[in-house]
Amino acid sequence: MNRSDDSGTTTNFTEYLAAAAADVWTDKASGVWPASLQGENAKGTSGVVKTVTDTPGAVTYADDSAVSGKLGVAQIKVGESFTKISADAAAKAVDAGKPVEGRTANDLSIKLDRKTTIEGAYPIVLVSFHVVCATYDKQETVDLVKAFENYVVSKEGQQAAADSAKSAPLSSALAEKAVKAIESIKVKS
Repeated sequence: MNRSDDSGTTTNFTEYLAAAAADVWTDKASGVWPASLQGENAKGTSGVVKTVTDTPGAVTYADDSAVSGKLGVAQIKVGESFTKISADAAAKAVDAGKPVEGRTANDLSIKLDRKTTIEGAYPIVLVSFHVVCATYDKQETVDLVKAFENYVVSKEGQQAAADSAKSAPLSSALAEKAVKAIESIKVKS
């Protein structure tokens, strides 16, 4: 079962398949499920989750935040062992990623390593980013942006994200980099 709409979840899943199983997954990573692969489809995460829940034996991909109840969750082979999705496993996969080349020092864009062999990493994760300016016209705006972003990377902000959307908390190393990037925001000179 797949998404019928163009989706970041489909892009994320097909990126993993294209990297981890290139010998059998010959389609390019895309937000649209390959038309050559026939099957049931439904619109949106809630659509595929409902259809799979109501259909014995059905399999799909969905954001972990939408998975609950009687749905099972796949364990992914990483190296020599199988890894179950968890906050720690997602954080390990993000930490296994590399900074995107050609970016400024405080740009924390990450290229995920979908073929990681790091024990305990779950490589089918999606990273969400906040995009903020390096400079603003007024100190008041700088202060507001910094306050919000510092909350987001704080333990409280990370816990709120985990509670509401099963988001994995930032590792301490990534949180340190984020704080440094936030500290660099200033008023235009």
